[in-house]
Amino acid sequence: MGAGIVLGIIAALIAGAVSNELMHDPNRAFGPAILVGGAVFWFFKNQEDKANQARDKPTEFLVNVGMAEAFGFVKQVLTESHMGDTWWSIRSMDPEAGKITAIMSWKEYIGDQIGEASRQIVLTASFYPGREDKTMIIFQWDVVSSFNRNQANQVIDQFTAAVKNGLGA
Repeated sequence: MGAGIVLGIIAALIAGAVSNELMHDPNRAFGPAILVGGAVFWFFKNQEDKANQARDKPTEFLVNVGMAEAFGFVKQVLTESHMGDTWWSIRSMDPEAGKITAIMSWKEYIGDQIGEASRQIVLTASFYPGREDKTMIIFQWDVVSSFNRNQANQVIDQFTAAVKNGLGA
């Protein structure tokens, strides 16, 4: 959303300047400037929303290791990965059912006007045995992040990449 705001303001300023040159009236140039700035903001906000919706869909991938090894590796990555001084907290773990639920919660300082915003990511990892000693892993993400999800998205991307790289997905 930050890029949309900045680019919307820049587009509004440029459209206002061009409109003022064409119309020779700053009051009449205000309308097109606001319209162009709003359209640019809306475009980038819409792109960000689509990316977040795609990220919220379950992530599935097949790894070339057995279920026990995949389960242990994901557990290890959860216990070792963090964002600053915030670590994953494993809430439940059932190796027989092939499920791990973990939560990461933190507060982010937004500014004096807003203060702190709470952030929370809940990961539900499911493991299903495949053929020939392969395992299907499914990550379901539940993100609670007001205003923006940049930090939450970074945590999700880094965690998923660490698991995929470590297990050769």
